[in-house]
Amino acid sequence: MIEFGQSFTEVGELLIEFGELLIEFGESLIEFGESLIEFGESLIEFGESFTEFGESFTELGATFLGRRRIEFRQVLQVVVHEGWRKMLDWHSQRGLIFLQLGLRKIERLCY
Repeated sequence: MIEFGQSFTEVGELLIEFGELLIEFGESLIEFGESLIEFGESLIEFGESFTEFGESFTELGATFLGRRRIEFRQVLQVVVHEGWRKMLDWHSQRGLIFLQLGLRKIERLCY
């Protein structure tokens, strides 16, 4: 704190010290800003890779569903072709879908 009786030299030295502190503070703010920029860039890169993963996962899911649809059609064709369609209305089988009936029949035939 500057007191009334201090000389101009002392006041000047205090102002110089305060200026140096401000410069140090500014430099630390610049470093902090640069760190924030680097962090932001890392977040952007992570977001982009996460988006790419999501797109790949969506493609994988579509492929899986496409294969399941083909398998379902094949089982349905076997059920209809072999005349097992009438099994759908059996009391013990009621509510089963073609896929379940076909898979059960295939299981019985294979084992």
